[in-house]
Amino acid sequence: NNEDKVPVISTFPESWNFEDVIVGNSSSKTFTVKNKGTGDLNVITTEITGSDAFSIQSGGGSFTLAPAASRKIVVSLNPATTGQKSGTLHLTSNDPYVNPLDVDLNGRGVDEKKEQSTVIFQVDMTNEHKNMQEGEIVGLRGSHSPLEWLNTIPMSDSNGDYIYQVEVIFQDLAPDTRI
Repeated sequence: NNEDKVPVISTFPESWNFEDVIVGNSSSKTFTVKNKGTGDLNVITTEITGSDAFSIQSGGGSFTLAPAASRKIVVSLNPATTGQKSGTLHLTSNDPYVNPLDVDLNGRGVDEKKEQSTVIFQVDMTNEHKNMQEGEIVGLRGSHSPLEWLNTIPMSDSNGDYIYQVEVIFQDLAPDTRI
């Protein structure tokens, strides 16, 4: 009976974060669209909405998938500017339950990768700050540092003697920076 045959659309992965992509370069991801139903799946449109930094490289358009069949769609992020990029792979179909199917896309356009340096040091807080159980370093002192503050691991007292180990991660903003 044809009335009992229902298409069911799915994608793998269900969303994707391209992470950091250098401006002018591109990163691609292959999505698999599958018909998990018992009737033919008619995908009517395949499009990207949101940031124009995302595009469909192959496999888009309209197509039909028999039960258990799949099709690969390749999406790329090619940022022209720095900053966060968000978009959606938008699929309309004859799936009676999930229509449209939206796949979230995220990524960030960045300048060329910078070197990162990690500094680990200890702070002795046995005197006036003896009762402090946790603290956090919040910035750099000095003017025009060639380093950007990326991350701080909160201080913790692991053995009760008030000697704190702190890990700080810096990103070099100038070539040949020494820490």
